[in-house]
Amino acid sequence: MGLGAIIQDDDPAADPGQAVVSAPETGLRRNFPGLGRIADSIKQFEDVLRDFVTMSDGDTSKKVTRILQQVREVEPSVTVIGQIKAGKTSLLNAMIGEPGLLPTDVNPWTSVVTSLHINTPSPELNVRAKFKFFDSAEWDKLVSNGGRIGQLAARAGADDELEKLRLQVVQMREKAQARLGRKFEMLLGTEHRYGTVDDALLRRYVCVGDEESGGAEQGRFTDITKSADLYIERADFPVQLCVRDTPGVNDTFMMREQITINAVRDSRSCIVVLSAHQALTTMDMALIRLIAHRQSREIIIFVNRIDELPDPANQVPEIHRAILETLEKNNAPPDIDIIYGSAHWANAVLEGKIDEMTEDSTDSAINWTRAAFADKMDAWSAEQLVWHASGVPALLDALGQRMYEGPVREALQKSSRQALNLAQSLDVVDQVRILESDGQL
Repeated sequence: MGLGAIIQDDDPAADPGQAVVSAPETGLRRNFPGLGRIADSIKQFEDVLRDFVTMSDGDTSKKVTRILQQVREVEPSVTVIGQIKAGKTSLLNAMIGEPGLLPTDVNPWTSVVTSLHINTPSPELNVRAKFKFFDSAEWDKLVSNGGRIGQLAARAGADDELEKLRLQVVQMREKAQARLGRKFEMLLGTEHRYGTVDDALLRRYVCVGDEESGGAEQGRFTDITKSADLYIERADFPVQLCVRDTPGVNDTFMMREQITINAVRDSRSCIVVLSAHQALTTMDMALIRLIAHRQSREIIIFVNRIDELPDPANQVPEIHRAILETLEKNNAPPDIDIIYGSAHWANAVLEGKIDEMTEDSTDSAINWTRAAFADKMDAWSAEQLVWHASGVPALLDALGQRMYEGPVREALQKSSRQALNLAQSLDVVDQVRILESDGQL
């Protein structure tokens, strides 16, 4: 018997209030009001600017068009961080509606900051993937003093840590040289570009792991890859959005940890992914303090893998109380969103495979949906129930609201001031022209 038959006896039509865009693999309707609010605000602003263009002379029209382009290029970003195996990459795949896009097997894991640009035009024609390599100077700096993290260790007098870091960087370089041979020096400071994105490509540039399982090409360029940019089109996303996947902060290589910490600086919004089995460790709390020091409003905690809890209906409230106590003890910001869910459930829905989940995962899904969505049991299909139980809709909605209130609003306010200044200057010019025609000047 399938999950749908277990949860409910029938499969009623979708709630008419749900969104109208469907994911490609299933009949699932994905609706993200927070992101929709951003899209509506940008569209309204564009409509006003277009009217402004029609009423302007040629020179002014060009200035307004530049402001319009500036608005169209608004790309809010979020960085997903957390420890190795917390499920960051699986969650990211579910968020953008592309299960299996980034490799998530047990053996390989993300070792390079990977930026997924959703609906953002690629800056280069026919380029869908771009991988940047460290240049020679960056390598030399890393080897000599460990980069930024090495400088901090040196100032703190942590000589042992500095030497450990230096040896790790040397090891990374030697490994890359052994893999690439003569090509190593030639590749430093260059880029590789591709017109398509597939699993094998990403395994070569952003994953590390067991070569026996992943193949000889797995991780071939990983140690010299500084960053990866992928350009993805998603019809069910109403806005442009950049989502960054990062190396685990408990990676044995401190350099990858530092790369993740640097990536936090590139996004106003951060999602801290925890495992339901190990919520809020000392390292997680240190990350939250680091982010809160910059922009406390932009932190969202996603407690993943509740599908592995035998009784999430009772265990999630216990986990929630423990997280709140830990946050309070550590003087964390009081307005952090905490969302519970399962990337595994979300991807199963997106792939149309909820009836193929294990018995334990199915039991957990039934347990959680009956507790969290009791009022929707008769209104939603099994697919909708599991999708919402995954926490992904709530996560993207919360993210959209925070982006709207933060970086998006600031960008629109900046453009509004520019347009207003331009409009005011035109009003002065018009007044001068009226005075001239009346002979008053």
